[in-house]
Amino acid sequence: NVDWHDDDQKTEEKRIQFTRFSSLRMFSCGGSAIPDSVVSEFIAEFPSVEYFTSYGMTETCSQGATTSLSSRNLEILPGWQTKLSDRHCLSIKGDALLTGYVTCSDDGCEFLDPKQQGWFTSEDVVRLDANKVCVEGRVDRCVKILGELVNLSELEAKVEALAKSSLPAGSMPIVALPDKRKGCKLILCGEGSSDLERACKAYNLNSHPVERLDGVFVLSEIPRSPLGKVRYGVLARRVAEQVK
Repeated sequence: NVDWHDDDQKTEEKRIQFTRFSSLRMFSCGGSAIPDSVVSEFIAEFPSVEYFTSYGMTETCSQGATTSLSSRNLEILPGWQTKLSDRHCLSIKGDALLTGYVTCSDDGCEFLDPKQQGWFTSEDVVRLDANKVCVEGRVDRCVKILGELVNLSELEAKVEALAKSSLPAGSMPIVALPDKRKGCKLILCGEGSSDLERACKAYNLNSHPVERLDGVFVLSEIPRSPLGKVRYGVLARRVAEQVK
């Protein structure tokens, strides 16, 4: 429970912190990616600790790629073949890949094999370069605007950084609505109009034309799952009902 952003920590607190982690030699991170800024702070605080990032999914039953001591790039591990799907998503093939899904209900169980000729296609939008993979986001958070692929998760991070808000991550979600000319228009959502307007204006000043926000939408409460994740589908439907 280390607060990486507490600029007022006293020297004694720092000493206790380092003592607590004095035996730590390696730190491995999987699941959702940790922001680069947090990684940099971790390395600065604990320069003797080796930091690794791994990438995988439930369907691979193991890691699919990992960083190394000499590189921060995710390198595809031996035993895996990779390629891009027509949606720029990662397709992967290997012996450790899942056999299939089993779903059960009161009527019985059903087996489904999602693979096509041994290949499983994920929902992760990636770039492949030789034996390296760069994960850019989920396909349901990427949209085409004027022919360009735009990652809404990246845009949200930029807006929140510019807003310098004390609100938690996910407090300014962006949804894409259909647009006849551009393909999609981007709406910044939130629970406070003044913060939204300022964030929108600050972001649009220096953003790429295809990534500019087209408006803001204020609602009383952002729809979230029991785990606190934004329910983008529900949010987009609410916005679409009001925004034309």
